[in-house]
Amino acid sequence: MMSKVAWYFNRLSLMSPGEVAFRLSDEVKKRFEKMNYRDYVPDISLLEKTPRWYGEDLDKEEMIASFAANMGCLRERAEQFMEHKFSFFSFSKEDFGKEINWHKDYKTGKESPLKFCKTIDYRDFKKMGDIKYIWEINRHHHLITLAKAYHLLGKKEYKDEALKQIDNWIDANPYLMGVNWESSLELAVRMISWGWVWYFIKDEVSSGFKTKWLKSIYQHCQVISDNFSRYSSANNHLIGEAAGLFIASIVWPFQSNSERWQLKSFKILVKEMTKQDFPDGVNKEQALSYQQFVLDFFLLAGLLGEKNGIEFPRNYWGRMEKMIDFIASVMDKDGHVPQIGDADDGFAVILNEAENSHVYKSLLATGAAIFKRGDLKDKAGDIDEKTVWLVGNHGRRAFDRLKEKPYKGKKKFERGGYYILSDREEERDEIKAIVDCGPLGYLSIAAHGHSDALSLLLNVSGREILIDPGTYAYHTKRAWRDYFKGTSAHNTIRIDGEDQSLSGGNFMWLKKAAASVINHHENDQKTVIVGEHNGYRRLKDPVWHRREIVFNKEERNFNICDRIEAEQEHIIEQFYHFSPQCQLTEAGQNKWLIENDDIRVEFHIDEKFKVNLCRGGELPTIGWYSARFDYKEPTCCLVNSYEGDGDVSFETKIIIAGDKPRVC
Repeated sequence: MMSKVAWYFNRLSLMSPGEVAFRLSDEVKKRFEKMNYRDYVPDISLLEKTPRWYGEDLDKEEMIASFAANMGCLRERAEQFMEHKFSFFSFSKEDFGKEINWHKDYKTGKESPLKFCKTIDYRDFKKMGDIKYIWEINRHHHLITLAKAYHLLGKKEYKDEALKQIDNWIDANPYLMGVNWESSLELAVRMISWGWVWYFIKDEVSSGFKTKWLKSIYQHCQVISDNFSRYSSANNHLIGEAAGLFIASIVWPFQSNSERWQLKSFKILVKEMTKQDFPDGVNKEQALSYQQFVLDFFLLAGLLGEKNGIEFPRNYWGRMEKMIDFIASVMDKDGHVPQIGDADDGFAVILNEAENSHVYKSLLATGAAIFKRGDLKDKAGDIDEKTVWLVGNHGRRAFDRLKEKPYKGKKKFERGGYYILSDREEERDEIKAIVDCGPLGYLSIAAHGHSDALSLLLNVSGREILIDPGTYAYHTKRAWRDYFKGTSAHNTIRIDGEDQSLSGGNFMWLKKAAASVINHHENDQKTVIVGEHNGYRRLKDPVWHRREIVFNKEERNFNICDRIEAEQEHIIEQFYHFSPQCQLTEAGQNKWLIENDDIRVEFHIDEKFKVNLCRGGELPTIGWYSARFDYKEPTCCLVNSYEGDGDVSFETKIIIAGDKPRVC
């Protein structure tokens, strides 16, 4: 376990002089923050002018009829929340007791202290437990479900329970006391949740409670406005903070403060849209889960702003459309999106109640409605409940009028660093491979990037073959955190047991591998990509890794050449991680047959390698898959090892063998 001293040293080493000065002054400011707060008594008359809401033109009966299949799920989830039973991360209907303890990690049983929030070390697992489990319930996504269930199903108890929990939360979380005031992002997400609750039940709230609630909302907004993420922390957090404050400033006008907060957050959103996202639509954090996270923030702010006469610039919407196109391009025919980079099951808002709701297809459906794209409609499949709540009847009619046409995804995202080798897209026998030649991550710490340069992912006919194993852990389980973000958890080469990039903590990289593309071209017969990275130039005997991938479309096979250039001997390992749905069978010398349902793929590994099939190993850690945060399961991984001359090449051939013979 890394000591606090080492962590702070590493963190400081990645800061500019300007950031160091800012952090020091910020620490001083934090000590006086509570002292300088002026009490605020809300003027309820300010709320007489009701702002316009996303789907305000929606008819309740029509929503119930349109999403009849969701109503059972809505009622079931609302009843569970009435009983304080929650399902997230590793929890399945976990009982939180008669009264929710908003400061407790219900997984470990540890409780964070009720003291000034800036003095709490939320990373201290021994004292705090896993902060993710505390913050998730405090985002209040579940209160949207309760309020919506009241709005649609009319059961008064749902509304009463939502208001009771908010009342209890305010009492249990005095201003700036406790860990739930520590992170501006958490406050911002809670503001978005409270905004939806307000929309569904505001007419049923007493003036007395409304005053109490508005006071807490004002406090939230003031804290966010005074504590935006800065410098190396100004990643998805800054976008979420700005979106939460912008939405709150529209929903709850607080005299001149709301105008000031609105202008401030608006400027941040417009700036960060183009600052944090490449022109080709790839989010610079190099993590697809965070791409959907920030995309939702941008959508929520932009749509509500436009509803209320606040016009976002053309390049804001243009970059957003590019972000949606990137997601559509990496999605296979059956809707699989790879788990590139970090993922923590974080959402800006939860409005879909269906058990099988698809977060990425929902974004495509929303994109189809607002950008009037028939190809995105075709890729999304159908309009979902969340999209309808966001775009209303007007957007739904626009979606319905769109003429569907096949989606033709982009094949290369040069700025973001992703290249797609594909054939027969959206057809039954589609082949889609993704090569990662992108940056490690965003800003100096590259917090959410993984050490995955030149990694290869492969899906065939909508079946996952080569996968990215995911994330699993954040602040806890350091060894597992290091594994899942490390090189051995990706389909690439590792040298001498070292990661391509050097980690300095759970969310920072001290030395970063830089990948580049030397050659890329495509025609009707084949696609060729050649990439390299410099991550192992830091070794005592510097090493280059260059990978050439040739996709022969007619033969339906891939030829992979890994070229290692060094002067001395090295331990070289090549990893291939397979979906848990895959079965592996040894079919000859360094030949393996991979089967997923009715799909067969052959792997011919270079004979210079010693091949080991690993699954669920812990010494060393290898062969694991994490489909969601704090969950893992064993999966198969081929670990191909070689020790010797560092100037060497390895050939791998992947043959798409076609469907298994069907038994009539």
